[in-house]
Amino acid sequence: MANYFSDNEDLQFYVQQGIDWSDLVELTERGFKSPDAPKSVGEAGDTYKDIREMVGEFAAEEMSPVAAAIDEEGIHLRDGEAIIPKAQKKIYDRMSELDLHWLCIP
Repeated sequence: MANYFSDNEDLQFYVQQGIDWSDLVELTERGFKSPDAPKSVGEAGDTYKDIREMVGEFAAEEMSPVAAAIDEEGIHLRDGEAIIPKAQKKIYDRMSELDLHWLCIP
Protein backbone atom coordinates (compact mmCIF):
# COMPACT_ATOMS: atom_id res chain seq x y z
CA MET A 1 0.00 0.00 0.00
CA ALA A 2 1.13 3.50 -0.75
CA ASN A 3 1.84 5.81 2.16
CA TYR A 4 2.74 9.48 1.83
CA PHE A 5 4.68 9.35 5.08
CA SER A 6 6.54 6.04 5.07
CA ASP A 7 7.24 6.24 1.32
CA ASN A 8 8.98 9.61 1.72
CA GLU A 9 12.55 9.19 2.99
CA ASP A 10 13.15 12.94 3.18
CA LEU A 11 10.08 13.47 5.34
CA GLN A 12 11.01 10.53 7.57
CA PHE A 13 14.53 11.93 8.02
CA TYR A 14 13.16 15.33 8.98
CA VAL A 15 10.67 13.83 11.44
CA GLN A 16 13.26 11.53 13.01
CA GLN A 17 16.28 13.85 13.00
CA GLY A 18 14.99 17.41 12.67
CA ILE A 19 12.49 17.59 15.49
CA ASP A 20 13.29 17.75 19.19
CA TRP A 21 10.49 15.40 20.20
CA SER A 22 11.13 15.59 23.93
CA ASP A 23 10.39 19.34 24.12
CA LEU A 24 7.49 19.11 21.67
CA VAL A 25 5.89 16.16 23.46
CA GLU A 26 6.25 17.83 26.87
CA LEU A 27 4.37 20.86 25.54
CA THR A 28 1.80 18.93 23.56
CA GLU A 29 1.01 16.45 26.30
CA ARG A 30 1.08 19.14 29.01
CA GLY A 31 3.49 17.27 31.21
CA PHE A 32 1.63 13.93 30.88
CA LYS A 33 -0.96 15.08 33.43
CA SER A 34 -4.07 13.94 31.59
CA PRO A 35 -5.20 10.39 32.41
CA ASP A 36 -5.69 9.76 28.67
CA ALA A 37 -2.28 11.16 27.70
CA PRO A 38 0.75 9.03 26.91
CA LYS A 39 2.88 8.47 29.99
CA SER A 40 6.28 9.18 28.43
CA VAL A 41 8.02 10.77 25.46
CA GLY A 42 8.62 7.30 24.02
CA GLU A 43 4.98 6.27 24.34
CA ALA A 44 3.86 9.56 22.79
CA GLY A 45 6.37 9.12 19.96
CA ASP A 46 4.95 5.67 19.20
CA THR A 47 1.42 7.09 19.17
CA TYR A 48 2.44 9.99 16.92
CA LYS A 49 4.18 7.59 14.54
CA ASP A 50 1.04 5.43 14.32
CA ILE A 51 -0.98 8.54 13.50
CA ARG A 52 1.51 9.65 10.83
CA GLU A 53 1.38 6.19 9.26
CA MET A 54 -2.43 6.16 9.29
CA VAL A 55 -2.74 9.67 7.83
CA GLY A 56 -0.05 8.92 5.24
CA GLU A 57 -1.89 5.83 4.08
CA PHE A 58 -5.25 7.62 4.07
CA ALA A 59 -3.82 10.46 1.99
CA ALA A 60 -2.17 8.12 -0.52
CA GLU A 61 -4.89 5.52 -0.82
CA GLU A 62 -8.11 7.50 -0.40
CA MET A 63 -7.47 11.21 -0.92
CA SER A 64 -4.98 11.23 -3.76
CA PRO A 65 -7.10 9.21 -6.20
CA VAL A 66 -9.98 11.72 -6.00
CA ALA A 67 -8.06 14.99 -5.49
CA ALA A 68 -8.03 16.04 -9.15
CA ALA A 69 -11.74 15.28 -9.56
CA ILE A 70 -12.54 17.33 -6.46
CA ASP A 71 -10.50 20.24 -7.82
CA GLU A 72 -12.15 19.97 -11.24
CA GLU A 73 -15.69 19.84 -9.87
CA GLY A 74 -15.01 22.62 -7.38
CA ILE A 75 -17.26 24.10 -4.74
CA HIS A 76 -20.41 25.84 -5.90
CA LEU A 77 -22.70 28.31 -4.21
CA ARG A 78 -26.36 27.39 -4.41
CA ASP A 79 -29.00 29.49 -2.64
CA GLY A 80 -26.34 30.86 -0.29
CA GLU A 81 -25.03 27.39 0.60
CA ALA A 82 -21.62 26.02 -0.34
CA ILE A 83 -22.02 22.73 -2.17
CA ILE A 84 -18.93 20.54 -2.04
CA PRO A 85 -18.20 17.68 -4.43
CA LYS A 86 -19.54 14.27 -3.36
CA ALA A 87 -16.01 12.87 -3.32
CA GLN A 88 -14.93 15.63 -0.93
CA LYS A 89 -17.89 14.89 1.36
CA LYS A 90 -16.84 11.25 1.32
CA ILE A 91 -13.29 12.25 2.33
CA TYR A 92 -14.65 14.40 5.20
CA ASP A 93 -16.85 11.52 6.36
CA ARG A 94 -13.89 9.15 6.26
CA MET A 95 -11.79 11.64 8.26
CA SER A 96 -14.55 11.62 10.86
CA GLU A 97 -14.60 7.81 10.90
CA LEU A 98 -10.83 7.82 11.45
CA ASP A 99 -11.34 10.36 14.26
CA LEU A 100 -8.97 12.85 12.60
CA HIS A 101 -11.03 16.02 13.09
CA TRP A 102 -9.84 16.54 16.66
CA LEU A 103 -6.14 16.39 15.80
CA CYS A 104 -4.13 19.60 16.05
CA ILE A 105 -1.88 19.27 13.01
CA PRO A 106 -0.25 22.38 11.61
